[in-house]
Amino acid sequence: MIIMMNKKIHRRCLRESEVIELKARIVADICKEVIAFANTRGGTLYIGVEDNGNVVGVTSADQVILQMNNMVRDSIKPDVTMFVHYETLTVDCKEIVAVTIQQGTDRPYYLGSKGQKPSGVYVRNGTYLVVETKYRQFLLSHSRTAATLCQ
Repeated sequence: MIIMMNKKIHRRCLRESEVIELKARIVADICKEVIAFANTRGGTLYIGVEDNGNVVGVTSADQVILQMNNMVRDSIKPDVTMFVHYETLTVDCKEIVAVTIQQGTDRPYYLGSKGQKPSGVYVRNGTYLVVETKYRQFLLSHSRTAATLCQ
């Protein structure tokens, strides 16, 4: 689902935390961040903001939203798009994109290119993205279908 709005946000809200990730631009592995949020408590990814909180903005918020939506739809399994929402925000007269990810209900989410194995499953640990190395344990504690997947 794509939701686009234009709201103002204060710069002081833009600090990385367990539920906030900052990216100056879309990078090839940005879907790992979406996966990590969907596999844990959810969170918001701000595109157009450097790690230090400096707002650089995006050239075209609509293009960023379209590109992110396509990447999420094509790269993440199972489908997580219903838990991802997009907004255009204005900070210091610059547009940024907020990608809000809710905790998913069909965990674990993983990179389709890696398949459902530990190297494709990511979780959020504080301000860091980590590969879920205790995959079997993660499945048992987070997935509705864990019993059948781990036998």
